[in-house]
Amino acid sequence: MKHLHRSLASWFKAPFRSEDRTTKIEGTSQRRGKSADPICDAVIGLDFGTSCTKIVLRTPYERDRAFAIPFGEAAHSSSPYLLPSSLWVDRQGHVALTSLRGGHCIRDIKYYLMQSRRQHVVSDNGEVVKFEAESVAVAFLALALSRTRTWFLDTHKNSYGHFSFDWQFNLGLPSEDFANAAMCQDYLRVAAAAWRLSLQKSPIDLTTAKATLDEVESRARQAAIGVGLFLECEENGSAEVQLVPEVAAEVVGYARSHLREDGLHILFDIGASTLDICSFILHEKQGDDRYELLTADVRELGAIILHRKRVEVVRQAVPEKALHRLEHWDPVEPIPNIIEQNFPTNPDVMGRLHASDLNYSKKCSQMFWQTLIDLKTKRDPRSRRWSDSMPVFVCGGARDMDFYRESLADISKTLRDMYSPCAGLEQLKLSKPANLEADIDDDGYHRLAVAWGLSYPETDIGKVTRPSEIGDIPPRRRAEPERPFVSKDMV
Repeated sequence: MKHLHRSLASWFKAPFRSEDRTTKIEGTSQRRGKSADPICDAVIGLDFGTSCTKIVLRTPYERDRAFAIPFGEAAHSSSPYLLPSSLWVDRQGHVALTSLRGGHCIRDIKYYLMQSRRQHVVSDNGEVVKFEAESVAVAFLALALSRTRTWFLDTHKNSYGHFSFDWQFNLGLPSEDFANAAMCQDYLRVAAAAWRLSLQKSPIDLTTAKATLDEVESRARQAAIGVGLFLECEENGSAEVQLVPEVAAEVVGYARSHLREDGLHILFDIGASTLDICSFILHEKQGDDRYELLTADVRELGAIILHRKRVEVVRQAVPEKALHRLEHWDPVEPIPNIIEQNFPTNPDVMGRLHASDLNYSKKCSQMFWQTLIDLKTKRDPRSRRWSDSMPVFVCGGARDMDFYRESLADISKTLRDMYSPCAGLEQLKLSKPANLEADIDDDGYHRLAVAWGLSYPETDIGKVTRPSEIGDIPPRRRAEPERPFVSKDMV
């Protein structure tokens, strides 16, 4: 693995470029073995989701084995590889991934981090407690990283016990956040602090998480005035911390498969709180994959938001016990179909629910059509996709919900009608990689697809170019310029 010896000064001294999304951290890396032992490179790919987190660890140059990390008692009941993105905090500030007696459970960690909210509010038994969102995120990621390395080193000591390890930590970044240079810097500080905190031997608490984050930020400010710094610990070792756009991580397996086609693609990431739609051009340059990110749009149109709107519609008509179950729905589980399960014979409630769903679907469609119109009019009007079919990746925990599947089917039909001979949307499906060691089938692989892509060495994933770095392309001149049809439902 090629180590990038860069100081924290690179975060601030120059404009943030895609190739600058890295910092090197000096410190303990949980090496096992003696200094004379051979070195094994290990990459941790961490998909930090709103509802759950997934991690894949890969040894790319030692048999190219990849392991989906099981989280034991901390895992969600539906899968050992799904870690709920929640943190337990006791009254002394100590944290854990599992229940703490008398503690608070902090949820929506990523949501508050993305909102750049300094305070995270939790209500428990009528008591309101406030936590700093960034410190919570640092502590959660540190626990997940520590558990990952411990599981790997304990479980595979027979195969890897004679190695010392050089680590790389790749954290996924939503496409719109990647397009925001300031947001990238915030994520990188949180990721760097989490890695360093994960190395300490004493129990983790929020005070230490805050202190670690402050130290990272302080050294970064010093670096900004010309002092090159690394995060140093007492023991020798190193780790590279990288930010990798999730769009590249999601499709890196596709880019390396026989299914690959260069050109325009669209990705739908349907998560718990957000719907992320981005478009990119995949191509190769000088032997490296390139992802030209043309558009990036993320809005709060995910599965949990949809569910909450449905609950609000039926609040007055649902018995108290049923309402409690709906309000405390597990975000990792498939969204409950409260229409057919609860109101099959109540035409008034069903009518209001259908109207609410229709309005929500309209917002999702408008978001897609904004992307499509931008592509057709200025971003890639000459693409062959307009006369062929539009390849799309549909990912995220809510991708199999009937609501979103039906919305995509409607969009595909309209696309065929508008841009004949375009055949509509062509959904691309990927199979579980042969070298991913996990007890899942092809249908379950999509939950791990981003973490799988993140587990590649950053240099093997390819370069992603931001939308702001790519100019518009004028359409071909015609005697009568083509104007895309825009209905009232698209805007």
